[in-house]
Amino acid sequence: MKGVSLHTHIHNGLLKLDGKPPIAIELELSTKGWQRLENILQAYAADFDFGEVWYFASNDALRRRLERADGGCIFVRMPPRND
Repeated sequence: MKGVSLHTHIHNGLLKLDGKPPIAIELELSTKGWQRLENILQAYAADFDFGEVWYFASNDALRRRLERADGGCIFVRMPPRND
């Protein structure tokens, strides 16, 4: 698996399920520049090695930003809180 074809970006994790394309896992703890995030999302959209991309956003603002950029194969979730 080659990862996203941006030389500076590799997914945080990979989930492999029998008989299904792998799922790239992304954990976003801080906001990247808009252009960098857009480049990463475009690279994922063009990479048919992945069935889905799951983003876990650390805050609501980041979640909303990812959801606005979603091209249909991105799933954005908030990690559970330990309050």
